[in-house]
Amino acid sequence: MEIASHLVYELDPDGKQLRVVRFTDYTAEKVRTLFRTASELRSRWATRATARRSLTASPSAAWTSDELAKQPATRCDPLDLLCHWHSNAPLRTRRERAQRLRSEKRDFFDQFAPEARQILNELLDKYAEHGTAPVRRSGSARGSAHQRARNVIEIARHFGARYGSSKP
Repeated sequence: MEIASHLVYELDPDGKQLRVVRFTDYTAEKVRTLFRTASELRSRWATRATARRSLTASPSAAWTSDELAKQPATRCDPLDLLCHWHSNAPLRTRRERAQRLRSEKRDFFDQFAPEARQILNELLDKYAEHGTAPVRRSGSARGSAHQRARNVIEIARHFGARYGSSKP
């Protein structure tokens, strides 16, 4: 299989018949074979990180993270794109998704101190602008492993975690 100009050229299992399909149609077909409903797709995406990684990282998958990022709706979360292609679910931008989380889960945010809420809001802003990649890469950013670990520990303390302490 090869993706070119948002088209997929796929040979049949015998390698004799070439089929040309729009990338989105091809993806919709493949996702529908894996998940009967968009609800099942969302559920498995949310509860099985390893399934999500294998779904998006498979070399034979049309919906690799790189290909999803190249799609016209790049401001959308990959899950929203897959659900849209699967069953024409409404597309929401990452910014809309983040805002919806802030408004619908206000009680979740309110349980934290202001510093922790600021960290959560900064992470949501990064997600809204760039997706999950900057958050995942931040662990491998500048500084030594000790400096990064110290920053993570300091951030965790804002959320009530205690490290390096004999207290439970």
